[in-house]
Amino acid sequence: MTGYAATALGYMALRDAGPLQVRELARRIEIPAPYLSKIVHQLGRIGFVETRRGTGGGVRLAVDPAKTTLYQLCEVLGDPILEPHCLLGLGLCNDDVACPAHSFNRTLRAKQLKFLHETTLLAVGRFDKRRRKASRNGSGKA
Repeated sequence: MTGYAATALGYMALRDAGPLQVRELARRIEIPAPYLSKIVHQLGRIGFVETRRGTGGGVRLAVDPAKTTLYQLCEVLGDPILEPHCLLGLGLCNDDVACPAHSFNRTLRAKQLKFLHETTLLAVGRFDKRRRKASRNGSGKA
């Protein structure tokens, strides 16, 4: 869900226009509209988007996309990527009782968290725009 949410928020970050209907947003970013509607509802409850019904309504960003990070999005959505876990799936795994992959996983996790803290919704929007353009041109290179 976080990936779809980031894609939708990134798309809205690049729009200068007013609110966008969820159905139209879903079509443009190639996400199933019913699922995106549920995501938008949740994003509205946590203050990431504003929604309006009726004529001239739709959804728009309520956060600064240049300052809002993927970490913040993961945090408010309760994404499991933020929860420490054992790479091998073993229950107890920490610095005191370390599995064979613990040191590797700790390094990998530090890189993941750094990436999430440094990557903004605006950066996601810029990437997704390049990805969609490459897809339309058939190059496959984002």
